[in-house]
Amino acid sequence: MIHTEPLRSAQIDNLKGLAIILVVFGHAIQNSTPIFDQNIIFNYIYSFHMPLFMFLSGYVLYGKNISLKNKFKSLVIPFISWYMLTYAINLLRGFQVDGFPQHMIKLLKYPDNGLWFLLALFLNISYLKLVQFFVDIRTKKYVDAFSLLAAYILIQYVPTNYLGIGFVKWHFFFFSLGFLTPKYGKEILQNIYFKTSAIVGFIFLGYYWRRIGIPIDWNYVSSFLNNQHLSFFELYLSRIYYMLVPTLGIYASLAIVPDRINNYILSILNYLGHKSLEIYVVYTNFIYAFVTKTIQVFLTAFMSVLLSLAT
Repeated sequence: MIHTEPLRSAQIDNLKGLAIILVVFGHAIQNSTPIFDQNIIFNYIYSFHMPLFMFLSGYVLYGKNISLKNKFKSLVIPFISWYMLTYAINLLRGFQVDGFPQHMIKLLKYPDNGLWFLLALFLNISYLKLVQFFVDIRTKKYVDAFSLLAAYILIQYVPTNYLGIGFVKWHFFFFSLGFLTPKYGKEILQNIYFKTSAIVGFIFLGYYWRRIGIPIDWNYVSSFLNNQHLSFFELYLSRIYYMLVPTLGIYASLAIVPDRINNYILSILNYLGHKSLEIYVVYTNFIYAFVTKTIQVFLTAFMSVLLSLAT
């Protein structure tokens, strides 16, 4: 079995630190800017920050014996417990809440009401284990890549997004990309042309990305396809675009973020990477505590991270 190490542990933690800063900063913009979906920084952040987390999560699992039982304890139980805890807190604070059974059913239907990343990660790991059960991806070269791609395509046909299935439909591609990178990515990640293409491509294509709706100026693409009698291809091209932008963002991050800790800024980034899960779990308690003006975005993000670490 081919097993290479294109990313060093320092770079992984540096990337996690970058990702959690982007998560908090993105939510700070969302809280502080009235029309945040028109904010270009917000759209750049949201185009790839969670796919980057999924990529890194898949990366660190390569070559490891994954225990679903342990993952359930470390991911699903905290996911459910935190949702129950916030329900109790809201009840004690006198907020209007649903009955507890309805509250939990709502979580099952729409898990993004809670710490959805924990559930999404567990489901992606479970789906990976399912693929490994039916296909020995350690045998011939590229069998694993084709198997995971086929699994990604198949999950798209599941006729529901409930129970977190929607998370798998979107994030399994990036999770698989991270899982495969240690095996196939060493040479390409070191290629200067690949790095430059990822950075330039992300800057250019990311400009048109939108969290909701179609990309900016997509009407020109649609018009061109109609004129060429290729309108049937528009849906697939749109899907490719929305997968390509976060992929470029991921690899642009890998190209930019150093694989070492040789200065104060990188030390902070690395430390935040070690604490990324803790920050992710509690930062929303502080993100809404500040004045909602655009000028407060940096303060909101900074204080949310600081208070998360202090909790």
